[in-house]
Amino acid sequence: PDGKTLASGSRDRTIRIWDLATKTTIAVLRHDALIRSIAFAPDGKTLASGGEDAKVLLWKPTGAVPFAMLKGHTAPIRSVAFSPDGRTVASGGEDQGVHLWDVPAARYSTTLPGHPSGVWSVAFSPDGRTIASGGGDHTLRLWDLPGQKGFTLNTKGDVTSVAFSSDGGFVAAGVNSGSGAQPDNTAGFGNTAMAGPLGELRVWNAGTRAETTARTGLPYDLASVAFRPGSSTVLATGGWDKLVRLWDLRGETLTGPAPVHASPVWSVAFSPDGKTLASGAGDGTVRLWQLS
Repeated sequence: PDGKTLASGSRDRTIRIWDLATKTTIAVLRHDALIRSIAFAPDGKTLASGGEDAKVLLWKPTGAVPFAMLKGHTAPIRSVAFSPDGRTVASGGEDQGVHLWDVPAARYSTTLPGHPSGVWSVAFSPDGRTIASGGGDHTLRLWDLPGQKGFTLNTKGDVTSVAFSSDGGFVAAGVNSGSGAQPDNTAGFGNTAMAGPLGELRVWNAGTRAETTARTGLPYDLASVAFRPGSSTVLATGGWDKLVRLWDLRGETLTGPAPVHASPVWSVAFSPDGKTLASGAGDGTVRLWQLS
């Protein structure tokens, strides 16, 4: 969260903590299973990870072992996210529900039901009052907390990634509507050929729940979306076409980073000041892009 450190998780069951000034690894945390998702707490003092072992682990970024293991999922976890106050972790996985965890007590709180299929992505709104979840049931669900009332936005494909703008006014989703591909490759991180993928980038007003943008018919599936901090119109996406793209929703696609990844891009994330974009891909690399 201070923009000086980056965390990456991988199929090799490690979480690597990077010093962005020196571009060196300062810690390696070893998970017992393939890692699907990681997230820093807002204060940067805690890291959450979720993986194929259906456990949410809580770490100190420089600690050798997790200080808490949260059990409750019955299938692999696909996404973890911290609330803005750092006291709650949300996790979504292949067992359908969105689990909420009390971080200070290191225990289960509740489950938000509703997805009849796997949950691929979860995100908190900046004010912590709403959780967005997307999954294989072709819906984006917005959960109003603490009442836990859900509102369903229908899509035409699997929702593989969700993100709020930094002002909380908009929520974006990456949708795979052609091949139905999910952001993993169980056969390994190779160059996977797929028949006729049709991705979508869709954006809704988080307050009115009205759709504001729909970029449909993309000739590639999306795996990750992220709003640029301080902007409700500029987003980054990564997907199966191995490219990182920048979008300005007021016009055409912005000129983005060069296509240097050799495999699908699974994750994109901005630094807090919005000047650096990180991308992680199946080729085993993390790339940093300096933006104007």
